[in-house]
Amino acid sequence: MEKKKTSFVTWLVLFTVIIVAGNAMLSEDPPTPPKPQKTEEQKLADAENAKSYAYVMAAEKILRSGLKDPESAKISRSHYSEPYVCGYLNAKNSFGGFTGDKEFMVNTVTGEVFVREQTGNFVSLWNEHCI
Repeated sequence: MEKKKTSFVTWLVLFTVIIVAGNAMLSEDPPTPPKPQKTEEQKLADAENAKSYAYVMAAEKILRSGLKDPESAKISRSHYSEPYVCGYLNAKNSFGGFTGDKEFMVNTVTGEVFVREQTGNFVSLWNEHCI
């Protein structure tokens, strides 16, 4: 019985597989260094930021619920200053035109909304809680 000769194509495929496998093993990415652990101060700051964000989102929802066209309202520079969320509101009036930026405050405890020019003691509240 005569032994079969290995074909050129078989040797070429085998050679290619060895080269690809060797390349893959040698080009392994170096391990990434572990991320530094956060300090307690950083963890507290992250928690405070998450709390502030939650209050701002809830206050903006309350604010929008009292508007004629809540989807078109533009709210900017909102920030949490316990127990208020303060910011600026540009909303449409009854004629469909924007009124321009007006300061607003939402009490996060009671849900009360205060808007400049609609609240008598607004300036003193704003100066006390938002500045």
